[in-house]
Amino acid sequence: MERDTATNLWGRFIPPAPTPKPKGRKIMQKINGFTINQLTLSGFKGFAEEQSFTFGDTTFITGQNASGKSSVADAIAFAVTGQPFFGDRSCDRLQNPECGVIDVTLFFTDDAGTEHTLNRRRKSGKMSITMDGCAIRQADIHEIFGERDVLAKERSPEKLIKLFAKHQAIVADELSYLKNVHSVIGTFMELLIEGVSAMETEISASVLPERRIILGDENDFCMSVGFYREFMRFCNAPHEPTLNLSYPIGGFFESMDVFLNEPSQPTRFFSLDPNGKDKKEAGLYLIGYTRGYYGQTNDLPKRMAAYAKKNGLVFIGPVYNIYLFDEMSITDTERYLLQVSAAVKETRATDNGRYCAAELCHAPCAPRGRSDKHLRLRSQAH
Repeated sequence: MERDTATNLWGRFIPPAPTPKPKGRKIMQKINGFTINQLTLSGFKGFAEEQSFTFGDTTFITGQNASGKSSVADAIAFAVTGQPFFGDRSCDRLQNPECGVIDVTLFFTDDAGTEHTLNRRRKSGKMSITMDGCAIRQADIHEIFGERDVLAKERSPEKLIKLFAKHQAIVADELSYLKNVHSVIGTFMELLIEGVSAMETEISASVLPERRIILGDENDFCMSVGFYREFMRFCNAPHEPTLNLSYPIGGFFESMDVFLNEPSQPTRFFSLDPNGKDKKEAGLYLIGYTRGYYGQTNDLPKRMAAYAKKNGLVFIGPVYNIYLFDEMSITDTERYLLQVSAAVKETRATDNGRYCAAELCHAPCAPRGRSDKHLRLRSQAH
């Protein structure tokens, strides 16, 4: 009786001794989700030598049959569960016949943002597991990640459909972005090739194909509003589709007369974005080039007007200018290369002194980075 009372009294004041834990282990927090960053393996299936794989938000593993795609999934499953991905209870088939040890290390980040390292080794049929440098048991992994059978239940056709739909949308966004980048690069390459092959001192007439553009609102130049302000207004204004500022931007003049009078004040600005709803019409254009900083056209407008008059051409529409070389390609601002193209038609004199549309003689041109044809202008009398 007294002994029982004493035991109870001692039990009330002295806490029970803690249950001893195996040396090297520490209490692990349950992980509800994680992102795999890297996988390193050796002696595993077809990977005899050490091999590492780095993963991103979405990683696609492609290759021919028997190239080791499923081995990556098996290695991840082996690191976490000690068994292959597809549920085979035997691990013998996972070991490379030339190696005596399987070594798989999984680097991952949990849902709280903490990075972890999980390593599993198998030698002579015996497993050893460490996590963040501490020795643990498979039971500890069950506490951290959940039972293997519970994890297996998370894989189902319905959940796989949702997962694929999610990643399909991600890939679609990536493809759209890459397609846009490819288009922008192609547009700049076209301008650069045109600039490199341009006969800068000559003026020529060429048939150009239709081209989609985004055309801005009419500019309002006055004493207090300069070129830069109107340019920024174009860049910041709402457009349909949305203006992609990665594409080159040029100046649009509603007529040759406007270009002759105010060559540094375009009626509107335009973007060479091929997704635009506006268009530069296909047809015959008079094309000329000049060097200089933005807005400097030198004597190009007058030379183009003189050329048109001499060769029986009349200006019938808008004028477009675009810089083929600018700060992106050369450092000397005085060497920027401007291309001007003005819509024209050819005419010839008749016996009564009137003019009518002349016959156009098409002739293949030297490579100029575009698919148009130069015209052999017929200016002789008929």
